[in-house]
Amino acid sequence: MNFIRHLAEEQRKSIMRVNSLLETDARRRFMNTIYTLARNGDSDWHTIHPSITQEDIANMARLSRSTATIIINELRREGVLGGSGRALKVNVPRLQSLINSHPGRHHTGV
Repeated sequence: MNFIRHLAEEQRKSIMRVNSLLETDARRRFMNTIYTLARNGDSDWHTIHPSITQEDIANMARLSRSTATIIINELRREGVLGGSGRALKVNVPRLQSLINSHPGRHHTGV
């Protein structure tokens, strides 16, 4: 029964992720994508694995690399993103607060 519950939960998350990609603006898609990648950390700051490039994140969010770079720089100035080189660190509570306050559809916990 736990396995079926797990599969149902994974399917629900996938459907919600697809919906968020279809129904939101570029900044929200980007924020939801990095939230999905970063929310598994144990502390406020979580490092996205260095093998995931900014281009990979842009592709996951259906954005061009240049648009993703602009959003990354904005989020760095807002204290949501940090790190240097290929290490992208995410302040998860601050990101979640931004997602919840950003105009448009609210993040659904995907």
